Amino acid sequence: MGGDLSKGTRRGRKVARPVKVLMQNRFDMFDTGYGDRVHFLNLYQHLKKLGVDVDYSLELTPDVSGYDLIHLFNISRSDTYFQMQHAKKFNKNVVLTPINISVKLVADLAQRQGCGAGDRLAALVKKNRLMREMALAIKFRRPAHRRVKSLEYDTNKLFNAQKQILQNIDYMCPGSAAEARIIQESFGLLPPYKVVHVGIDNFFTLATPDVFLSKYGFSDFVLCVGLVSPLKNQLALIKALQGSGLKLVIAGAFGKPATYIRKCRDAAQQGDVVFLGHVDRALLASAYAAAKVHVLPSFSETTGRATFEAALAGATIVVSDIPVHREYCRDFVEYCDPLAIDSIRSAILKAFAKSRTPDFAAFIQKNYSWEKMAHTVAGVYEKVLSKKLALSKVGVM
Repeated sequence: MGGDLSKGTRRGRKVARPVKVLMQNRFDMFDTGYGDRVHFLNLYQHLKKLGVDVDYSLELTPDVSGYDLIHLFNISRSDTYFQMQHAKKFNKNVVLTPINISVKLVADLAQRQGCGAGDRLAALVKKNRLMREMALAIKFRRPAHRRVKSLEYDTNKLFNAQKQILQNIDYMCPGSAAEARIIQESFGLLPPYKVVHVGIDNFFTLATPDVFLSKYGFSDFVLCVGLVSPLKNQLALIKALQGSGLKLVIAGAFGKPATYIRKCRDAAQQGDVVFLGHVDRALLASAYAAAKVHVLPSFSETTGRATFEAALAGATIVVSDIPVHREYCRDFVEYCDPLAIDSIRSAILKAFAKSRTPDFAAFIQKNYSWEKMAHTVAGVYEKVLSKKLALSKVGVM
């Protein structure tokens, strides 16, 4: 599918030069987060392997004059709004990979946990414009970056910005049919789209428990990988395993609100829980291989990449019973109700009693590869650009 793009043809017709694509993501992609960075860089590398002429930028207003199509990532961050405006100012075709996380859901989950003094102070800073601008000026040197973060602090304004993005893009590449449905339900509109299932790195199939065992000295535990936060639901997981006799290892940085983190730490005192914090890729792979079960009891996921990495390394899997997990995991895993502690516990005990099988890993390798993802995205580029060419011929553009 990507061949025509790399050879400078559109539907068999020669054009003046090869098609050029610019991929864009948030300005702090290399400083924070994990999932969207892995997605972005792997797609970039595999599009290049296909021969697609693609560059990337993390700037809000890069020079787009030499590009035929702009591919934006991450609708949950306000950078995308400014990048979309800039692209459309120059009449560029825009494709979006949404990686959508409902800002309302995140806010509701955080509020449900209650707020401590630190959380209330943070909320006050965000609501008070002068205090917010002072805090942003201290944290971010560049005025453009302060403008981006200021928009993210206002949930209503960010929602409206997200809606404008969806109204102005030419095509969308959601990671699942479930994500497309959520976008339609949340924003009341659905741009033209094609589901593009994420790729998973085969690196994790080579994982062994050796590195983890030499550092920590134990194996056959329950593992949960992800940012510790209300969305990921680790507090319920910790409570679910109290009195079970199973060791729980949580790998991931501590998120917000602070009250939630404190509740997780307090609950962990009643069980056998180890917090690893952020771990590097080699140790993460070894942790997957050393674990018996990986659990992701989250309320929402765009794909749930940690689940697939763990499965490739040989762990049995428990996930929350939400549409995206059903779409990706089929009947290979145990499902739980993220709102019910007993359900989480029951699913983990079932998974722990299972013997390890390669079935899910084989399914992942067949269906969720970076190569397959890049071919699908290149096909989207070709479709969008072919449509523009056709419209220009009849004088619509």
